[in-house]
Amino acid sequence: MNYGPLIIVVALSLVVAACSKNASEAETATAGLAAAHSDACKNGDFDACHKLGAMYKNGVGIEQDNVRAARVYRLACDGGTVESCNDLGGLYQDGLGVEKDEARAAALYRQACDGGDVFGCGNLGYLYRNGLGVERDDEQSVHFYRQACNALNPRGCFDLGLMYRHGIGTANDNAQAAKLFRQACDGGEMIGCYDLGNLYVEGIGVEKNEEKAVALYRQGCDNDFVFACGFLGSMVENGRGIEKDLDSAMDLYQIACDGGDGFGCNNLGDMFALGLGVDKDLDFAVSYYRGACDDNHPQGCYNLGALLEEGNGVAQDFETAAAAYQIACDGGVIYGCTNLAHLYENGFGVAKNVEKANALYDQACAAGIEDACE
Repeated sequence: MNYGPLIIVVALSLVVAACSKNASEAETATAGLAAAHSDACKNGDFDACHKLGAMYKNGVGIEQDNVRAARVYRLACDGGTVESCNDLGGLYQDGLGVEKDEARAAALYRQACDGGDVFGCGNLGYLYRNGLGVERDDEQSVHFYRQACNALNPRGCFDLGLMYRHGIGTANDNAQAAKLFRQACDGGEMIGCYDLGNLYVEGIGVEKNEEKAVALYRQGCDNDFVFACGFLGSMVENGRGIEKDLDSAMDLYQIACDGGDGFGCNNLGDMFALGLGVDKDLDFAVSYYRGACDDNHPQGCYNLGALLEEGNGVAQDFETAAAAYQIACDGGVIYGCTNLAHLYENGFGVAKNVEKANALYDQACAAGIEDACE
């Protein structure tokens, strides 16, 4: 008699039972911790109140409840725990457990920042940058981002880098932006690695170096920043800073696309539309372009519209093409404007409207498309 399969089943059952027991024990321990924090909070331990608020907000060891999170964060904030002031500000900014009040959020972020909480400084910088709860003031935004960065907050360094990169609230200084992106990247803020990679690709603020760009994109991608995966895929596809490898490029684009990056979806669509590394398949191309367009990627929308308007190898669909061209046009893809004008001029997929067609042609002409000027 062969007992092999039985032994395997028994072993697997023991593993599952052990995992279930460990999970149950962990849940019990976490619930006990929540109860302990609750008791300590009632006795005036404001640090415990802060920890309890985080457990309520995230539903860890206790049922998720933003109203109660706000309540205990307020207790902790009033008791001098400035981290709770910042977290309570986040609830007011997003309207979670309290009525949305961006001015109140700004006051709480300021209280946290003044008390030494760097996240409060960064969040206050964001509100000043976007005019939320305070009057927009880019110089104030720079001030608070700098305060966060000087306290070694990676996100503050990245946001400050963006202000230098685009000359907002401070003089444009690409070299300084590169340094700040490096600080952010080294501190674990993967968008800093990604943006620094972009500077190395273009040679902006740093000496052009595609190998360094590849390393930075890979660092971002390996740490789940999917937009870096898409750009790494582009480098691999074109053999820039790394050996050309279409299979690896497709894998990277797929990771990006699955993560909601329209750039990755669009480039996968290109590969299927052109038969790069795969058999040409316009149905797959349309599917990926549609995904890119759903992620508001203007070029993906244009490509989707072009295939559906032509109906060459796929079902013709003027109505969807028109909607896609509109997104492309609004996103700065000028040929989306000219193609949409053609549809309005002829009443394909939209009600015929010569006035709209002419306005779109004028828009494209002003952008330098000579054919649209005729």
